[in-house]
Amino acid sequence: MNLGGGSIVSKDWEEGVKQTVAAATRAVGEDGREWVITVKNRSYNALTEGMSASSAIAVGIVAAWRRDDVKSDVALTGTIMPNGQIESVGAISIKKRSGSPCTV
Repeated sequence: MNLGGGSIVSKDWEEGVKQTVAAATRAVGEDGREWVITVKNRSYNALTEGMSASSAIAVGIVAAWRRDDVKSDVALTGTIMPNGQIESVGAISIKKRSGSPCTV
């Protein structure tokens, strides 16, 4: 797994991506050991923290495996838990102020 890309990422962001890959491979019935997944973080911030992007990354991985399209006009946030569930989301107003358009 190649973590990183556009900005420095925190340890919890890295852990979120690791949980994401595990959850996504389980969701499609694969063990993932033979998969090669590269996650590039493209951020305008110098540091990306937290695990709230993990659900969006999981959806992207599953969609790529299934060859499904992902709508470009939909936002997703939330932490993927080790069991594959998405945890309740907090700090939506802060994320909205950061410049990302979102509707709550």
